[in-house]
Amino acid sequence: MRTEAICSLLYFIATSIGTVQADSFFIFDAGLQQSTGDYGQQTATTIEIMPLGITYIKNQWSLQLEIAYLRIKGNGTVLPAAGNVVSNPGLDNLPPNANGPPGNPNNTNNTNAELRTSTGIGDTHLGLSYTFMPNRLKDITLSVSSLIKFATADEDKNLGTGENDYYIQLNATYGTENIAPFIALGYVVTGDTEIVNYKNVVFASLGLFYPLTPRLRSQIRYDYRDRNTQQSAPFKQLNLSLEWLHSYQWAFNAGALLGLSDGAPDTGLSLGLTRYF
Repeated sequence: MRTEAICSLLYFIATSIGTVQADSFFIFDAGLQQSTGDYGQQTATTIEIMPLGITYIKNQWSLQLEIAYLRIKGNGTVLPAAGNVVSNPGLDNLPPNANGPPGNPNNTNNTNAELRTSTGIGDTHLGLSYTFMPNRLKDITLSVSSLIKFATADEDKNLGTGENDYYIQLNATYGTENIAPFIALGYVVTGDTEIVNYKNVVFASLGLFYPLTPRLRSQIRYDYRDRNTQQSAPFKQLNLSLEWLHSYQWAFNAGALLGLSDGAPDTGLSLGLTRYF
């Protein structure tokens, strides 16, 4: 999944070792996310995401599948990706007066001022993770994760690039029941379109899990991702979230984000629920 989902999963496994009786179980996630930003342009883009995900955990292995319904209002130059955004095809290589997609600044038939709303199914994300605790590294939990973004979103509606992406990610969490700092480092091979050659980029996250009460925990996380085109900006974002463990089967979460660069949304909110079974 996305970096935050993998880090949260790693923390869950680390704090559940020795307490979860079953050697295999499922986790179901659903939520609503909304973000708004101008991404360095004159007009703002609003992205609403309703993700549905299911994770199967067996011992130290976890398999994750996620798909989402999208609603995007903007000029067509911002596309959702696995955790952040990418520049729309046509920003880099289209010559002047070319007939690019709607909202393309190089398209003489459409300008940045033209707004459109697109809805539909987004890309599908399939991930596999392996988690382990080295004997020589006390209280440190490590994991290796891989992810494929399958291009199931409609590129004609500007809901995706229409190409698959491939991710590899290394994660580390220190601590168990108390304060738990974590770090993630990854690399993504981005699929190129017929118009744009996207850069393969490095991404990273640094954060902290902090339990406020036995049932309420907080997370603060900084995300970075290198620019994927020459014209785009790096992705820099600060995230704050709270998760309430209602029971051993249900959890609820709420979060907020603050963009720190033109490659990220300016602000955003999220709500979600988790069911363990």
